[in-house]
Amino acid sequence: MPPLSSKLNALISEYETLPDTYRRLVAKHTGESFRDVATVVKETMFNPADLEHDERIIRVLYAGVNGGCETFRCRGEYAFSRNKDVQGTFPLGAEGCGVVVAGPASADASTGSPYNEASTLPVGSHVMFVGGAFSEYVKVKTSQCHPIDTSSKEMTALRISGHVAYAALTHVGHMKKDNIVLVTAAAGATGSFAVQFAKDCGCHVVATCRNSDKADILQSRYGVDRVINYSLENIEDALRSEYGGMIDIAYEGVGGTMQALAWENLAPGGRLLSVGYISQYPHAHSGPVQSFSDSLPRPDELFWKGQTVVDDSKTAFGNKGE
Repeated sequence: MPPLSSKLNALISEYETLPDTYRRLVAKHTGESFRDVATVVKETMFNPADLEHDERIIRVLYAGVNGGCETFRCRGEYAFSRNKDVQGTFPLGAEGCGVVVAGPASADASTGSPYNEASTLPVGSHVMFVGGAFSEYVKVKTSQCHPIDTSSKEMTALRISGHVAYAALTHVGHMKKDNIVLVTAAAGATGSFAVQFAKDCGCHVVATCRNSDKADILQSRYGVDRVINYSLENIEDALRSEYGGMIDIAYEGVGGTMQALAWENLAPGGRLLSVGYISQYPHAHSGPVQSFSDSLPRPDELFWKGQTVVDDSKTAFGNKGE
């Protein structure tokens, strides 16, 4: 029997009256930054009668702020290049959590995958989803939803940042007990998930961050074995003297010189997992992206093209590396 809270949510949502309009953040054109293009618009509410069998209307309760993703979305670059040719507007926001407030008036529960069945995501279901989350309400394909017990900010972060960390470390990095795992930007969204997954696996975790507050969290909350606070110590010296040629997996999201250092200090058979290059994103860096390693391509090429680079016995995997 579902808990009382679940039945209450379903009852409330079943009789929730949808407003005639809702607000959302959109861009009418691409530009230099999110600030340049984001605008609030009022839209007519979706008509539940028009929903396909695999669509749901979700009232958004939490939305994740993915700075890199939104920057490139608004600039129309890399995976978002099609935004430059959009006629009208394009939605902003990626991951979110919310409650299903409307489904199709009629749906065949015998067709489609499990997440495409009406019985799987009925009205009142809480879900984490991807797509247009900077909105009060959103229409989403059920294939982009995952059912959860209740919406929360933690579940919102899990939808992309957590899934990326788990998939990269386990399916690409083949992480195992006693590995030495380096996590850069370890106090960030996906970095903090990577730290926890690595510790849970029984790995020795080395984490980088740039201030004492983050260092304290990494040590006291997550039990990181070695925190390198590069505002207080030289990260190059620390890695070379303590972990030179010993790192089995580098979960790397900073790019620039940090990526080069991680690559340099990998053990034989080591794997570098490129999950971003935030130090060289447009909002943090002016000028073209460049590589600081003779044996690696530019961080943006490695990441967005999903490249796999093998040098001697080391391997670097981009965003789609296998």
